[in-house]
Amino acid sequence: SRYSKKLLQSNQSSKLASRYSQYDDKMSTMFRNVDSHGRGLPVGDPLMHIRARGILVDTEGGVVSETLRSSIGDLFDPHENILTDNSGAGNNFAHGFFEYGHIHSEKLLELVRRQAEMCDSLQSFHLLHSVGGGTGSGLGTRILELLSDDFKGVGRIAVSLFPSSSSCKNADDVVVSPYNAVMALHKLSEHADAIIPMDNAQLGQLSQISPRLHKRAERCPPRRYRKEISEEINKNDNLTIDLSDTFYEMNAVAARALADLTSITRFTTDTTTWDTMSSLVLPGKKFLTTSLSPKALRRNSVIRHNRALN
Repeated sequence: SRYSKKLLQSNQSSKLASRYSQYDDKMSTMFRNVDSHGRGLPVGDPLMHIRARGILVDTEGGVVSETLRSSIGDLFDPHENILTDNSGAGNNFAHGFFEYGHIHSEKLLELVRRQAEMCDSLQSFHLLHSVGGGTGSGLGTRILELLSDDFKGVGRIAVSLFPSSSSCKNADDVVVSPYNAVMALHKLSEHADAIIPMDNAQLGQLSQISPRLHKRAERCPPRRYRKEISEEINKNDNLTIDLSDTFYEMNAVAARALADLTSITRFTTDTTTWDTMSSLVLPGKKFLTTSLSPKALRRNSVIRHNRALN
């Protein structure tokens, strides 16, 4: 949901919410424009109601319900963009992959087909998931497997959030997360065309470091500022993270990286995201690293930096 919000912000200015704005080609790559009855409107029409071209999937409804109640809840239609269950996957890869994967496979494919049929030129699927829990690792890779069987020839890009190492001070509180991640890796390597890993521990550390660097951005020259950021990051490899204060910032870092990655499809260019991915991926080498380099920023801006998984 944070990713959808970032895409929305980067496509147009704050006037986006106005129904007098115009629905253009840039926005149509990631969003649909519908009228009050849910019928799709063509490019060039005034902006009415925006719907994301995506599906939110979870085996418990709490997080999805919170998203629907948020400021971007209108982006998702409960009948077209949502699939939830009640009990959760219990942090168990097998339960997510075999149990929920079997129960919801037909419903998942129906939702995906419905979204695909509303595309003029389907280029690729993006799967955003965590591999530490049972839903993201199990059901997430099951979705990837279904896509590889039913949409042959369409690229599949997986953005996978990996759990913290057990040697880290901020180790994942799910004991079985390493096992879930290993089993998910097998399915990712088999069914994804490109895999972009993100490190949960690094996202957390950088989210804690960045607020202390805001004031430096206001008074330091760019070259000195870059040096201070590097020193701060290297000095805080074992930083203790208060995750309750950093989830928003962590999501913002990941969303920023993905928004930059997909910018070529949302602005004037003849290149697609899948063209870029396929030119980088070699046979048997599907893992790609992504990073955002910090730089001197304006007042009140947020410092983003994502160090790729090694």
